[in-house]
Amino acid sequence: MAQDDLEGWDAFISYSRRDKAFVTRLAAALAAYRPPKTLNAQARPLRVFLDQNDLGAGDYTPEIEAQLTRSRMLIVVCTPAARASPYVDDEVRR
Repeated sequence: MAQDDLEGWDAFISYSRRDKAFVTRLAAALAAYRPPKTLNAQARPLRVFLDQNDLGAGDYTPEIEAQLTRSRMLIVVCTPAARASPYVDDEVRR
């Protein structure tokens, strides 16, 4: 587990592996985003969970459940491939 992960995730991205290139760019953009000073929000990188990088070595079901629980938001990348994915369906249902 990464040190900056100890407090949880700002967002969990649910997606199909077929959309990996787009999701990688999305996660990088979210991590680089800084809110405008007029929002008076904390200026820190967003912590984004991607199962390709951040999933532990345990079983899928308890690991996904734990990471979803630790996430403040769920972002679902809605594509035809994601619609057909049983994993995306499972993550949305949880």
